[in-house]
Amino acid sequence: MGCGWGAVGTFIGHEFPDAQIYACDINARAVQLARFNFQGNKLPNAVAWCGDGLSAARRDFFTCIACNPPIRAGNAVIEKLFDDAQRGLKSGGALWVVIRTAQGAKSWQKCLETQFGECETVQIQSGYRILKAVRHR
Repeated sequence: MGCGWGAVGTFIGHEFPDAQIYACDINARAVQLARFNFQGNKLPNAVAWCGDGLSAARRDFFTCIACNPPIRAGNAVIEKLFDDAQRGLKSGGALWVVIRTAQGAKSWQKCLETQFGECETVQIQSGYRILKAVRHR
């Protein structure tokens, strides 16, 4: 979600070569760059489309959703992304989020804890936090 130029999707595609990677972004230029990077990294299992979050995706479809949310877009945008993620995850599916600590990672972790019932900090490095929230409902 919010794939940008495809960094997170490319990483996941390399780490999990058998996984199908679906990347979306509201910005058409970002989607072009993600497609370019998927192709350049030889990831035939990765596709990208232009869209508003996961509004077009089926409910309970994904086992994993990853994002580096666009903090500067504002709280309403991020809240929608997280709502879409919760709706799009299967029961037991996980939302993985990369956020700079200085851009409110701790506050967003509390928000995700409220929304999902739990949210753990998986790693802290170089001013970033990786958060993981699992859908149990």
